[in-house]
Amino acid sequence: MLCAGKMNRRLLISAAAVIAVMPVAGARADLPDYANFQMPAAAYAAAKSVPYKQCMAQSGGVTSVMRACSAQEHGRLDQGLNRNYRLALARLAAQPRQAELRAHQRAWLTESIQTCDARAMQQGGGGQASLILRDDCLLQEMIRRTQWLNGLR
Repeated sequence: MLCAGKMNRRLLISAAAVIAVMPVAGARADLPDYANFQMPAAAYAAAKSVPYKQCMAQSGGVTSVMRACSAQEHGRLDQGLNRNYRLALARLAAQPRQAELRAHQRAWLTESIQTCDARAMQQGGGGQASLILRDDCLLQEMIRRTQWLNGLR
């Protein structure tokens, strides 16, 4: 199991792969609108792995255990996100569209972290619940982003 520090390092390593340079709101209109891309709540639950669900169910509500479960799921989802990002780049054969997606992805990385940090702080009040809320928010953002990338043509 991974500790919170390792999860944050993994997230930063993922972010470093596509450094943020512009906000999603400033992206050109050639790509589908990510800000309004929605998924049903059931789709988020379905996208989370059985080992993650089992780990969380067996965590006993212990924050460190729950965060370790989230860290493992983050690693799994990150691999899928990166795979789908590369596939989306390949589908967008025109160079200008690839550059647009790269910029969009970089901005998404920054914005998703900032959004999840703010949401967790607001909802969890800065306590241990904030950590769990942040982890869950990041997992949901990765699931949502992966589905958005799958739809790019």
